[in-house]
Amino acid sequence: MESATATVEKNPNALSPKDVEYLQKHKLERMTGELRPAPSDTTLAFSCSGERPRRLRAVILHGQSDHQRAKAVDHLRDKISKWARCTHRSLIAVVGLYIDIGDVPVLRLVSDGPELSVLEHLLHLPKEDTDAYRVQACKDIAAGIDYLHARSLVHGAIRASNILVKEGGACCLGEFSSEDVPSQHTLTTYASWMAPEIASYKSFHNLVVDHYRREGYYGEYRTDSDMFAFGCTMYELYMGRPPPPIRIPYHKVKDFYGLTRLYRAATEEEHKSIPPRMLKDIMLLLGRRGGTPVRAKDDARKLARSLSQTKIQ
Repeated sequence: MESATATVEKNPNALSPKDVEYLQKHKLERMTGELRPAPSDTTLAFSCSGERPRRLRAVILHGQSDHQRAKAVDHLRDKISKWARCTHRSLIAVVGLYIDIGDVPVLRLVSDGPELSVLEHLLHLPKEDTDAYRVQACKDIAAGIDYLHARSLVHGAIRASNILVKEGGACCLGEFSSEDVPSQHTLTTYASWMAPEIASYKSFHNLVVDHYRREGYYGEYRTDSDMFAFGCTMYELYMGRPPPPIRIPYHKVKDFYGLTRLYRAATEEEHKSIPPRMLKDIMLLLGRRGGTPVRAKDDARKLARSLSQTKIQ
């Protein structure tokens, strides 16, 4: 029988036979019912009751042994349960798990959310409406983040492709990350949205940033990294692309004092493309003194709330 490690080495989303056995034994698909995958589209499925299509997003399970991966499944089930109790208008409705049995079995997160991303929606708007809509989209995203962080929940997958548009134009956050600590595959694929402390957490930990050192840090998503990703997403809405990955120059920065002296200045192109009020917030989130989390969690929430109260011109 193929081990979990051997299977995952081929495909980070792949399930081993033991994974499938554990999932089926604990009936973790019971929340979603029977689903029929859409033809030639692994991101959609239809229920037997004929409801509208549901979103499917592949899940990465961490762990080298079958026992570790079973614990990862249990942890994911707990996250789904917590998310299911979140009913905010700016959050997608996640309903459960689905095992996609194909040549390579894959576990997928199932949700009831809309399909169109915010960037796709912007392409269909008249040019004169786009500026107001960008501000409104940022307000919607901020409201969803604030709701999660107030409940000590971290999203971990904030980016424009995962900001979805409902009927009427309101935005909501898409599915949360199934990982607590991003895999190397995730770090590489979504490098532009990864806060610098996540990219090299061991080097960052040596800088002795108080609230990271005190609480312990192992490269996991935190509220600070959510806010960094929010800044990258705001940037995307105006620039049409995420910012280049921001990394701490550890060969120059050796302590917390050096960290606080870092600063990312806005470019001429950014000044031309992004309104001053929004650019200020983006630079606070991206720059954070060079992209580093020197602000406390409460300050991040204040910034989200401030943005949510910004008036549309």
